[in-house]
Amino acid sequence: MAQTHGDAHATPSVRVVPFGVQNAHAVLRAATAADDKYSRGVVGLRTGSVTYPGAAVLGVEGAWRAGAGLVRYRGDASALVLARRPETVTTGERCDAWVIGSGQTIADAEAAGTTELLAGSVPVVADAGALELVAVPHAPTVMTPHAGEFARVARANEIGLTGDNAVDVATVSAALGAVIVLKRSRTLVAAPHRADDQAEVWSITVETPWLSTAGTGDVLAGMIGSVIAQRRPAGFDELALCAATAVFLHSRAGALAATHGSVTPHPIVAMDVAEMVPLAVAEVLCGGAE
Repeated sequence: MAQTHGDAHATPSVRVVPFGVQNAHAVLRAATAADDKYSRGVVGLRTGSVTYPGAAVLGVEGAWRAGAGLVRYRGDASALVLARRPETVTTGERCDAWVIGSGQTIADAEAAGTTELLAGSVPVVADAGALELVAVPHAPTVMTPHAGEFARVARANEIGLTGDNAVDVATVSAALGAVIVLKRSRTLVAAPHRADDQAEVWSITVETPWLSTAGTGDVLAGMIGSVIAQRRPAGFDELALCAATAVFLHSRAGALAATHGSVTPHPIVAMDVAEMVPLAVAEVLCGGAE
């Protein structure tokens, strides 16, 4: 996957494009009789820590629920992961995508061996503690910062921000040579672009504010890894489409969870969201609920 970086100091021309059910439908594929667990995609996670072991459980859950054929977990929270998802494999390294950093500090992420994954060739989803470890050149990478993390990443890499979220996400993406998922009430997804090209930024409006609860980002990171592993994207544009598809499914699953058993939306927790992901996938595969 060739990396093409723009000028980190240039203000890009940006086109914001809504991402909807038909876009997601074009990315996802249903399992067929010819599939096995490997052809359906293998996701590996090096996530969680002594302080935040639950992040590992939630990321693994998100990866399974989004349709991966096999999920590996390599980390300190194996007992908790296996208690929740006994089908998870805790050995081996063969993966189509890795998820790193969720529930970790920078030191935790370094100790988990994430730097070697970032230097490899397998796509990586970098969350939380792994975000500031991303350096150029690196593996095909999706970074998943919230607003505060995004500002820290920009500052650490001496990238100036304008305050226009679409322009800023395109600028940081081009500077770092990574797909950026800026998590907000309107999540933005950008792929690296050449300085002389218009940047296309995908926009996904989160369907329910009840998604603003601890752990939902861990679920999302696992889902992004799962979609990447199933799709095996060629190039950054396809990598961004995979990330945007997972964000769309995550938003839809949150809305389904928040109205489960009630017409009126209600509070949810992260695991509620993960458990609704298969229904969101089904909606997309059949053309959506719209």
